[in-house]
Amino acid sequence: MKEDWPWRQFEFKSYGKLKSFVMNALFVIGSLIIFAAVKWVPFGTWRIVVASIGLAIAAVGGYAAKAQVLGLRPFGESAWRKAKRTYEEKDRSSTPDR
Repeated sequence: MKEDWPWRQFEFKSYGKLKSFVMNALFVIGSLIIFAAVKWVPFGTWRIVVASIGLAIAAVGGYAAKAQVLGLRPFGESAWRKAKRTYEEKDRSSTPDR
C-alpha cells in the first residue's frame, strides 16, 4: 500500500479487490450503456458493439463482486506468482555465467 498517499478513500482497489462503490458503479454504468444501446442507438452493428461494451463493463463489476463474496483477490498478486519469482531468482543465481 502507498503509505504516503493521503487520500485513501479515492483508491479504486485495496488488498487486491475492487472497492464496493467501484463494483457497483461498474455494474450500473454497464447496465446504463446497454439500456442506451437498446433505446437510442440505431439498429445494426453499432448497437451490438455498444451493448457488448456495456456488457463487458457490467461483467467486470459483477464478477468482482462475486470474487469478493468468495474471498478471492482477482486484482492482487497471487501466492504462486510470488513463489515462481523466488524460483526464477534462485535459478539465475545458481547457473554459472558462460
